[in-house]
Amino acid sequence: MRHTTEIYQRHGLTRTLFEQALDEGEFQPEPSETFTALHNRGIVTALITGGFKYQADRAQRELHISHTFAACEYFWDGEKLSHANFLPCDYAGKVDFMRLLMQEYAVGEGDCVFVGDGINDIHLARIVGCSIAFNGHPELQKVCTYTINQPPGHQFGAVLPYILGES
Repeated sequence: MRHTTEIYQRHGLTRTLFEQALDEGEFQPEPSETFTALHNRGIVTALITGGFKYQADRAQRELHISHTFAACEYFWDGEKLSHANFLPCDYAGKVDFMRLLMQEYAVGEGDCVFVGDGINDIHLARIVGCSIAFNGHPELQKVCTYTINQPPGHQFGAVLPYILGES
C-alpha cells in the first residue's frame, strides 16, 4: 500500500477520482439481506481488509457491519492526496485485529466464523472455528472448512447456512 500510495501521489490522484472509482464498485448480490439476517440473530460482524478504509467505511455504512479495519486510510488537502495511515491488517495482521475483537467480545477462536476470497486471508482462515472460501483463491480453499464456488454475480447469501450451522 505504501508503494501504491507513492505512485498515486506522483501521478496526481485526486480525491474526486479516487472516491468515484471506489463508489462505482458493487457488492455481491444479497449482501444487505445476509448481514441483516446475521444481525437479527445477534451475530457481530466485522470486515478486516487489506484494502482502503474509504471502501470499508462504505461497506460498514451500507451493510451495517459492526466493525471495520482497513490497511490504508487516505487524507486529503482539498483534492490532493496529502498523506496516509497504514495499519497492519493484511495477511497475518488480519489475525491480530480478529484477536482484538475476540478479546472485546470475550469469545474464543472456535466461536468465530470467517468468510473470505483471497490468498491474504489464509492466516485468518486457519485460526477460526469455521472458515468459508467464497469464490476463493485455490490456496485459501485448501485451508477453509467450507468452499462455495459460484459464477460471478451469484448470491452471497449462500454463506448463511454455513455461518448459522445449518449446512
